[in-house]
Amino acid sequence: MKKIKSTLLNMLVILSLISITSAVIVTFVYSKTKPAIEENAKREEIAAINELFGDSFDNDPLTEKIVINKKSGKNLLIYPLRQRGNIYALAINTYSSKGFGGDIYLMTGFYLDGEMAGYKVLAHKETPGLGSKISENKFADQFKNLKISENTLNLRKNGGEIDAITSATISSKAVLDAVKRAKKAYDKFTFGAN
Repeated sequence: MKKIKSTLLNMLVILSLISITSAVIVTFVYSKTKPAIEENAKREEIAAINELFGDSFDNDPLTEKIVINKKSGKNLLIYPLRQRGNIYALAINTYSSKGFGGDIYLMTGFYLDGEMAGYKVLAHKETPGLGSKISENKFADQFKNLKISENTLNLRKNGGEIDAITSATISSKAVLDAVKRAKKAYDKFTFGAN
């Protein structure tokens, strides 16, 4: 076999072929796995809603979702939960960009009387053993059956009702940021409903 002369043009052609081949492979794999990824995300969302509210709703909240577009490009998703046709609670897929390790995604739950059902963590990149404790019941249970008011959603040291996770104040504040964002969406929804 004849040896290819090492020139800048030859190197650019070979590098271009490798890049194009890689891009085609990645695109193909993405197109094949995208439906499964979306289906898994839906399953995670409905599982989180079921954990917050049990099976007390008789509608499919995923088909009735309301999308709130944010300037940041990240959307809030509101899922109305119904009993006998009437909305009695909202599940809100929310986020915070203030986590120690990056974005935190939560499914929050609110009853229409202003009481919070709690939250479930959908995704985070917080430090294992510290910030990752936002997923643990010891911290998350503080939000269950919490009557939401202006000062409720603050850390106790700031006059609120939430105890921060030891050595993970940033992660604790990120959860509060995400819950406050969901609460604003809840307020807008319920104000419009009234």
